[in-house]
Amino acid sequence: MYKKVIFEKKSDHRGDLIPIEFGSDFVSSDIDFDVKRCFLIFPKSSETRGSHAHRWVEQVLICLEGSLDVCLKDGKGEEHSISLSNPDVGIHIPKLIWNELLNFSENCKLLVLASDHYHKNEYINNYDEFKRIVAEEN
Repeated sequence: MYKKVIFEKKSDHRGDLIPIEFGSDFVSSDIDFDVKRCFLIFPKSSETRGSHAHRWVEQVLICLEGSLDVCLKDGKGEEHSISLSNPDVGIHIPKLIWNELLNFSENCKLLVLASDHYHKNEYINNYDEFKRIVAEEN
């Protein structure tokens, strides 16, 4: 349903460096899809965000600062809740997984890397429709 991604942190007296290698053709890739879009989320409140699934887009979520919880559902009964609070750990969310982002800390900064550009018709915003689509896929 999801995959934890551990990025190699390099630290010395100057601070930390976390390189992220990506690309489907790159053998040592941390992210196994070509990133076509990235965006940052700076929540102004602890209100839930997300509450949707993607028809074909995969994403990696990385909490750069602060913390948040990510609730994932596969539409068939499996659910996972993951806490993110460390920039050297991300989660890879494949297509057709319902996601909700919640419990943001005051200083949360979230980086999202996506496998495709924004397409409004690619989002599934209704959970019942999501479950129907998942059932049709199986």
